[in-house]
Amino acid sequence: MRQKRPPAPGTNIGVRLQAPELTQLDEWRARQDDAPSRPEAIRRLLAKALGESAPQPRRALELLKLLASSPHGATEALLVRAHGFNSDMVDSLVSDGLATAERETMKAGAKPVEIVRIRITDAGRRAIEG
Repeated sequence: MRQKRPPAPGTNIGVRLQAPELTQLDEWRARQDDAPSRPEAIRRLLAKALGESAPQPRRALELLKLLASSPHGATEALLVRAHGFNSDMVDSLVSDGLATAERETMKAGAKPVEIVRIRITDAGRRAIEG
């Protein structure tokens, strides 16, 4: 049986955009190096409008807690697409020694697919507690 995913941290808000606004948002996303999801693009634009340049420490803590809740870690693609974290935040946790990134090859049908699996480290667990 498939396990349910824990709910994403944070408060869900519904935002209805008109076609011109959605087009502008999608055009902005397309100009970004990592092609963020719509929710991540809105978060980045909001942070920019509020004058925040670095990722929020609270958001990084949410990412660590999510990784701690999964014994097998999570793929970078899942963290970015489904949970709305950006690749820079994931890379930052890895470079700070709070998480590890391991390349794996999985079989998807007849074709092997390379993924990056992110796992929390002991230092990451201590950061959550501390």
